[in-house]
Amino acid sequence: MSIDPIQCLGNPWEQDWLRRNNGTWGDYPQEWEAQRAIITDYYARLGIRVLAARRDWWDRPVCEACSCPAGYTLYLLVPDEDVADIVAQEFEVVP
Repeated sequence: MSIDPIQCLGNPWEQDWLRRNNGTWGDYPQEWEAQRAIITDYYARLGIRVLAARRDWWDRPVCEACSCPAGYTLYLLVPDEDVADIVAQEFEVVP
């Protein structure tokens, strides 16, 4: 499953973390391991099991608006029975 996250902490798992932690932009963890845990936890609370998560950075430019892509694709591995639920969260099936 894949999605191209947007900038400015505008993704659902980021917004959720900010709300649950009374956080600000500067409080959000910058390390990938912590971000992966945030993503996994967010989707687990939605009933979606994330078995693995990785991100691949692009080598093409992106715009600077908050609605623009963050410059990477997020890939999540989920069990077959959770595919429909993650697709409902705007992820795409990766062939």
